[in-house]
Amino acid sequence: MNLAEKIYELRKSRHWSQEELAQALDISRQSVSKWESNQAIPDSEKIIQLSQLFDVSTDYLLKDDLLESLSVQKGSTPAKRVTLEMAKNFIDLRQKMAKWYALAAALLITSPIALILLSQAQESGKLDITENTASLIGIIFVLTFVAIGVGIIIFAGMQLSEYEFMETDPIALDPGIVPLVQEKQRQSRNAFIGKLILAIVLLILSPLSILIAELLFANEFISIVGIAILLILIAMGVALLIQISIPRNTYAILLEEGEYQPSKKKVKSKIEPWITIYWMTALFIYIVYSFYFDTWATSWIIWPAAGILYVIFYVIISNTQQS
Repeated sequence: MNLAEKIYELRKSRHWSQEELAQALDISRQSVSKWESNQAIPDSEKIIQLSQLFDVSTDYLLKDDLLESLSVQKGSTPAKRVTLEMAKNFIDLRQKMAKWYALAAALLITSPIALILLSQAQESGKLDITENTASLIGIIFVLTFVAIGVGIIIFAGMQLSEYEFMETDPIALDPGIVPLVQEKQRQSRNAFIGKLILAIVLLILSPLSILIAELLFANEFISIVGIAILLILIAMGVALLIQISIPRNTYAILLEEGEYQPSKKKVKSKIEPWITIYWMTALFIYIVYSFYFDTWATSWIIWPAAGILYVIFYVIISNTQQS
């Protein structure tokens, strides 16, 4: 092994991310990245620091092809190897599944639109059908959209289950993968920023549809149309956020950055069941409340509220598991 590979293997033996090694050496993460991709060589002072930090000799670091083996720290989880082919397949698959997840989110958010439009159209006399018929057709649309959305989420999750260990366990990338992932990460940055801005603009402007309908038309049916447009704009914004966030997280998973640092993966794996319980509870409340009180036209507000409360819930449960 050359110096770059040795630094990489030593870091992985400790289950450290590049950021954690950089902090230990009081340097930038970019410096560690350049060392591991063979684009730069640490100076003599850093070589000594590395040898002391990892308890190896400077000869081991500087001389190629020494057959010294690294012993994994006792009691730690062995890092799972990720080959170049696995990394490429993982990136490609998550990019494809991002579109499916985005579609699922859009379907779930827009599912009440048909119901609220049909109910209001029947009430205002624009549709010559009974109230029960309007409600039945609307509920069919709601349940169909929800069923398709949930089905897509299950399908996408099953497709990605093969690579689930990358999000929960320490991984060891084969040489050459780190610079490849970093380059893809760099190339996607501008597109990510542009789409992120567009998504935020859509979400911020979405309430305008209700304001315009209320202030300019003063018509109850037009107001409901404004709500429908609001949901469509929110769906577009959320779908766009999902479509750009999943590929970005893919690079973080492979590089073990941010919330995917080895030290944080244990916490993440512990809180995932709680997240599932949270959203299943939200779905249960939505369905029971809507059926019991027959408020399908307004109960969609449960989902934005659940989204806001989720942030608080995530922070609390994360801190609980870390302590």
